[in-house]
Amino acid sequence: MRFVTIGLLICLVFVSPARTEIPEGVDFIKAVFDVIELGDPIETETVILYPILAPRVPRDPGVTAQTRTKALSFAEPKKFRFKHDLEVTNNSDEPVLLLGGTVVEGGKRDRLIRRDHVIAPKATLVVRALPASAGSETRREPIPFKISDAMAPLYLRAKADHGGSESTVTHFIDRWLDMRDDGDERKSLAALSESSKLQKYTLRDREKAGRLPAVLKDKLVVGVVASMYGRVQGMLLFGSNELLAAHVDTLVKGSTYASACIELRAKQVGIPVPGEEDAEATRAAVEKDVKKLMADLQKAKIKKNKSDEGEAADRYAIKCSDQSSGYAVVHQGKLAHLAVYKYDLFANKLYGGKVAEPVVKQPKSDERDDGGDVSGGNDGWASYGRRASGNGRLTVAEQRYVNRASGFRGGGGGGRGR
Repeated sequence: MRFVTIGLLICLVFVSPARTEIPEGVDFIKAVFDVIELGDPIETETVILYPILAPRVPRDPGVTAQTRTKALSFAEPKKFRFKHDLEVTNNSDEPVLLLGGTVVEGGKRDRLIRRDHVIAPKATLVVRALPASAGSETRREPIPFKISDAMAPLYLRAKADHGGSESTVTHFIDRWLDMRDDGDERKSLAALSESSKLQKYTLRDREKAGRLPAVLKDKLVVGVVASMYGRVQGMLLFGSNELLAAHVDTLVKGSTYASACIELRAKQVGIPVPGEEDAEATRAAVEKDVKKLMADLQKAKIKKNKSDEGEAADRYAIKCSDQSSGYAVVHQGKLAHLAVYKYDLFANKLYGGKVAEPVVKQPKSDERDDGGDVSGGNDGWASYGRRASGNGRLTVAEQRYVNRASGFRGGGGGGRGR
């Protein structure tokens, strides 16, 4: 399945030799959007991944993935601009890519790296971060740092990359505290990603994504478009197949434990998971949204941002017309990583509080206030098609979930402790 027509810029962007006609800066990012294509989707119970294909094997971006090296060391800076800043040192002779959404445990408080960085060899960079644990988890004495093997879910990565507040992650954690293992008192992203309660769902989804490693053997595969519970979350594009392969495990783990929380909560309160009632309608809606995202990227507004001192890459802001936006980091004229996040109304309503009234009304014959299944074809993803655009309004199933799940507290409640 190919959605995007390959243009004349193929030979300019994805060839190996250095050529003066290769686009630079903003034109380079636009050229990438013009030539990428999508492969056949890989489906799990709640997550759908569309591989992104380059027309030719990309030029080596010349950076090492953080997941493939132990060259980075972390410290809490003595001088900082923002409270949760983190000092990162690259002890190697190669530039290292550190992705936004990376969860770093340790110090006096766990942190989530806000945005992508390419850290120059032997350089030290103070990076922005958000707390990835509750305020009550602040340690009197720092402990050694380590990087979690699960990235933050895309919802949190989007919020962090776009200047989310200090309560962004702690609010998310508070929503799922009862998902922790019994006896685990940590109020942190790490406690959720390591929970055995969620293993049943995360392992199942990882097994169903088992075709992904085989797909990654194709050197043309350089990224994914990800959807969860029927909503497109965003696009992650890497500068090479090797960089994607180096990050895919941690990316999948981050997506599956977030979707597992949503699925388990639905079972606890006795309602369907949004998207499960009509799988065919879900697929069709996701495919429509993916096509729209790809089309919007070709019309995106792109501008160069200022890079931090010690940064080895240029940073570009990307803004689409439908509330999709993101950033790209380009190292020496070659793409290292690009992330475009699609605004997710469902996630924002779920983590931002209850909504008083459904945006999509049920027919009176189907109205039920007990949270159970409704009869007929007017609920769930059948109503998805009535949305004005991909993320423009909630379906009935989503609204029911928000109303029922937002106020639910299992046995592991507690304050946010920000």
